[in-house]
Order: sequence, then C-alpha cells, then structure tokens
Amino acid sequence: MGKLYASIANETQKMLAQKTTIAFLALTLLLPLGSALLITFVKTNAAIQIMAGSNFAMTMLWLYVSFCLPLFVFMFAANLFVGEAGDRSLRLALLSPVSRLKVFLGKLTAQSLFIVVGLALMYLASVLFGGFLLHEWNIDEWMPILGAYSLAAIPMMVLGASAACVGQLFRSVGGALVFGLFAYGVAKIIPYLSPAIGKVLFTNYTDWYTLWLGGTATGGRLLMIAVILLSSAVLFVSGGYYLFEKKEM
Repeated sequence: MGKLYASIANETQKMLAQKTTIAFLALTLLLPLGSALLITFVKTNAAIQIMAGSNFAMTMLWLYVSFCLPLFVFMFAANLFVGEAGDRSLRLALLSPVSRLKVFLGKLTAQSLFIVVGLALMYLASVLFGGFLLHEWNIDEWMPILGAYSLAAIPMMVLGASAACVGQLFRSVGGALVFGLFAYGVAKIIPYLSPAIGKVLFTNYTDWYTLWLGGTATGGRLLMIAVILLSSAVLFVSGGYYLFEKKEM
C-alpha cells in the first residue's frame, strides 16, 4: 500500500504543476463569482432573472457538471495517460520499483481527487458568493446541496475512467481530447434518439443527484442507476488497465 500511496502522491504533485490544473482551479472559483456578479448587476434580463430565481448553488452545480468539469476531466486524462506516454516521461515512473497497476491506479486516483476538490471548491464558492452577493443564506439547504455535490462526483469519476480508457487508443493528446469530447457529446444525444439505449449509458446519469433531491425516483430506479455506474466503472478501469499494461513505453 505504501507504494500505491507514493504513486498517488507523485501523480498529484505532477498534476498540481500543470497549467491545466491551475486553470481548472481558477475557473472553478471564477465561475460562481462571475455568475453571482452577473445576476447582481444585470437583473433586468429575463434569463438572468430565471437563474436568480433558482437555487444559486444548484444552478452552478448543473453548469459545472454539464460543461466545465467534463472538459477538464478529458484534459486531465489526456495529459496523464497520453501526454506522458508521448513524451516518454512515463518510462521514468515505470523504472521505479512500482508495478504498472499501482502507477495506473495512482493516476486514476489523482484524477478522481481533483474531481472531488473541484466539486468541493465549487460548493464552497457557490454557497459563499450566493450568500454575500445574492443574500441566499438558506442554511437549512446547505446539507442537501452538499449531498448533491457529493453524488455528482460519482458519474464524473466514471467519466474520468472512460476518458483514461479510450484516450489510450490515441498517440496524441489532441486526438484523445477531441475524440473524447466528441464521443461524450454523442453519448449525451443518444437518449433523445434512442431512449432504450440511453437507459444503459452512464452518461445519461451525470445529473442523477436531482433524483435524490427531488424524491421523484423509486429505490429500485436509484439502485439500477447505481449498478449502471458501478458496472461502467469496473468496465472502464479494467479496460484502461489492460491497455496501460500492453502499451509500449
């Protein structure tokens, strides 16, 4: 376990040194700040009024997991699993007394940690900016909203595993990123074209936190979604490790 922890710490440090990570953390803080200021100063716009009428933190969560976070998840995966293999820096990690499995799990875990950190920062920033700038001090809603943010992390982690798996089929970061985003966009459209297929795609449940909060879903439906997310995670982690193990460094 010590080597796995060391691998996670090493991958986390490398991610912290990347400009992509700095941009990710900065955008996470600037998005709720800019949105709160926009609502404050442009109250006459109908779209802004609709946004202001909803719960600010939940609106930010929807924006974050729908657009911003998936983009950075694919960027993280491309840099971790394709970029390092392309510039041969991954060879240095494999020369250390750490198995490929632990290196792979270290990368996935570091990526997941930043997903959690991003959601935690978004939660804190949305609650604080919503309170100070929009006067939304609904303290009794903080815990349910925190639960929603926590639930949102699960499908995003599965998305990270899928990006790590599929991205390894490419030799360039750009190719992996473009294809990943394209495939994700197609997957989000499929439920509208074929609901039967959409029901078994994990990408159809990136907003499953709304089912928990709204109380509109039965326990059986929530269990089914959890099974889809878990099975998708197992599939992509297994496939990703297989490709990682067979990849020529």
